[in-house]
Amino acid sequence: MNQIDGTGILNSKKGVVLLFTFILVFAIAGIAVIFLDTVFFEEKRVKFFLVDKQMFNIAEAGINKAVWYLENTAPDSSTDGSWRTADQRGGSCCPDGPSPILSEPFDVDNYTVSVYTFYLEDDDNCCNPIATATATSEQGPNIATRAIDNNSGTYWKSDSVEELEDLAGTTASASSSSLIPPRPPSNAIDNNNGTEWRSGLLLFYPLPQWIEISFPMGSNFLVNRVTMRASQADGRPEDYQWQVSSNGSDWTTAATITGNDDNERTDTFPLQSNVNYLRLYVTAIQAGNKVRVDEIMVGGAVITISFPAGSNFSVNQVHITGKSNNDGMPKDYWWQVSTDGSTWTTGGYNYR
Repeated sequence: MNQIDGTGILNSKKGVVLLFTFILVFAIAGIAVIFLDTVFFEEKRVKFFLVDKQMFNIAEAGINKAVWYLENTAPDSSTDGSWRTADQRGGSCCPDGPSPILSEPFDVDNYTVSVYTFYLEDDDNCCNPIATATATSEQGPNIATRAIDNNSGTYWKSDSVEELEDLAGTTASASSSSLIPPRPPSNAIDNNNGTEWRSGLLLFYPLPQWIEISFPMGSNFLVNRVTMRASQADGRPEDYQWQVSSNGSDWTTAATITGNDDNERTDTFPLQSNVNYLRLYVTAIQAGNKVRVDEIMVGGAVITISFPAGSNFSVNQVHITGKSNNDGMPKDYWWQVSTDGSTWTTGGYNYR
């Protein structure tokens, strides 16, 4: 008669139970992972559903606002439905469409959602920009209008950042000037190193002597840097002040310099606002019997964007982009607005 080994049967049962336990644990773990994964992605889906609704509501509000402008009185005061958004590019006649302007970015988890302005197409004239641009200087093909052509591959480039004295309507005057030979103060802002302003003989016109630059009235510039070129030691300003004024009568000393002996010197000082006049006030010269200055260059370059007469836009945001390597990207600058192109108000500035 055969005998049954009880120990072997028991071990076999234990193995089956252990295998079943492992299978059960893995099954439960798999179900748990699937459940948690489902909950995570469902939460994400709900968040993006809410963002999608928010985006839709923003877009719908913008369209409703545009329709209201077309049916009532628009920002340009038109009531005949002729109003268009600030950029008329896009649509069938401009296949590339406009470069959207980012107006309100916000984050959802690790994703950035961007809200862009919309463009209302004018089929009769949608490829013609409504704005024009001019600048104090332009370099090569990089003309001012390239700054408003909605093409990230083009740009405006100035000749120099010492340009404010080149603005049309800028004049120069002085406390005295040489008459024989003529050396008028205008020579100091003509971008010509071969000319100079020369004061009258100090025997008859004693120090201090000054030369004053008058910008077009209402310019209200922000100024923090001036370059002076005086190539001759004979008559070079050694001790002097840079003074600024908004009205030509009340002057503020922005910087006081002593011991200058440089052919060309750039002076920086705390930012001065509402500058319509700039004066070099000379109290001592290196040598000689007259003051001599080749050039005065006021830091800055200006680009002006003009909208059609009567636009009367309301503006509280401006978007500026530069080259990808930041070559020439403005660092210190200010935005000014005007209703007539003559009197300007500073709306904001970036100064570091």
